Amino acid sequence: MSPLSLLPDADLVRSYLRDIGRVPLLSHQQEITLGRQVQELMDLEAQEAELSDQRGGETVPAAELAKAAGLSAAQLKRKL
Repeated sequence: MSPLSLLPDADLVRSYLRDIGRVPLLSHQQEITLGRQVQELMDLEAQEAELSDQRGGETVPAAELAKAAGLSAAQLKRKL
């Protein structure tokens, strides 16, 4: 009997490792693309928070956020 099998959580760890092995990894290009998309969304969130602060905490209309970000409404919708 292996030491790992003596632990009560060993089956959970083994199950987790088996499950993550079934999920394909991202390619290098996919990682870069996803990272850029995340950064763009973080920038939009920061811009939205700044606009909201300027408005006294009010919700920022999408059209105003799009204009501040230099995007069309359709581009903003696609990014979100």
